[in-house]
Amino acid sequence: MLPAREIRCLISKKLLCGLAPGRILRVTKPLTLLHPFECVTGSQSFDIMANTKSAIKAARKSKRLHDRNQGVKTRLKTLRKSFDTAVKANDAAAAKTSGIAFMSAMDKATKSGVVHKNAVARAKSHVAKYVQAK
Repeated sequence: MLPAREIRCLISKKLLCGLAPGRILRVTKPLTLLHPFECVTGSQSFDIMANTKSAIKAARKSKRLHDRNQGVKTRLKTLRKSFDTAVKANDAAAAKTSGIAFMSAMDKATKSGVVHKNAVARAKSHVAKYVQAK
């Protein structure tokens, strides 16, 4: 429950949606979100994104999976960058260790459905050229 009668909109913290940052919202009663997925769009109106129990659960699940997938994708990008820097530096040992770590992370990502199997095959093929080189 937000007790203030004048609430400064904080878009970055996602407290209020649909309002410009810094805009003052005047309310006649304390502002509370009655529903997990309500979003303030105007001065007094609430819009509910999901109407049924299954849609609410699907929205929660979608958010949870999106957050998980973003973490996995970020880790993959970091591993890929470390592999690429090792290759550009002509460091065979570092390229091999980072390449193996990258391939392992890609396999785990495709197992959980974050990355498509053909994209993983393409990336592993590229890495294998450097990992298995003699």
